[in-house]
Amino acid sequence: MKQKTTNILIIDDHEVIVEGLKIRLKKILDNVQCYYANNGRNALSLITQQSVDLVICDLNFRNDSTLDGFEIINKIKYLKPSVKSIAHTSFDTYRVMKKAIESGFDSFLDKGCSFKDFSETVKGVLQQGKFESGTMERLKNNRYEYIKSVFNDSFFGIYNLSNRQIELILFCAQTTDKEELAELMNISPTTVNTHFSRILDKLKLSHRKEIALFAKEFKSELERLLDY
Repeated sequence: MKQKTTNILIIDDHEVIVEGLKIRLKKILDNVQCYYANNGRNALSLITQQSVDLVICDLNFRNDSTLDGFEIINKIKYLKPSVKSIAHTSFDTYRVMKKAIESGFDSFLDKGCSFKDFSETVKGVLQQGKFESGTMERLKNNRYEYIKSVFNDSFFGIYNLSNRQIELILFCAQTTDKEELAELMNISPTTVNTHFSRILDKLKLSHRKEIALFAKEFKSELERLLDY
């Protein structure tokens, strides 16, 4: 019985990258058909004409300033919601990776990734959709270590926070406006300012924006404290 062909659309405007991807894909998959588009417009035209299982897409295109990879995948997902996708870029930062996943990509790979990382990611995305690649794990770990170093002194004071102060910190992930926080917590703006002053002192922070970042990065830890 003939094995089903895996149809993959590569969207990249660098021919050398495209050829390298084709070679890697043929080593990974037994029966693969690769299609190619060098910009968003061509990719969207092709995706409506061909049955595609997986899209591997760059995020920036020299020959098309109107559509970047984030917009391309958003449009592809609208046209073909079941198509799986991997962002493949040389801009391997946590911020870019986070934006790619939020835009609809199922995984994220650095163009300089190892064959092992590439192989595991392609197979993982094809089999299960959302997949954390080695590139993503590295970026997340680097980000976490950086954030831990920035907030290192804050952890000494985290257990001195009252439940109301923890609640305020968590709300700061949504807004740092004292009027909005007062309404969310059903307290006065003056009380919000008092809480802010005490939180900044206990966590050794300088301003509200740092509290907001702390809330976003350590949400699970703060929520666990409320459960005790």
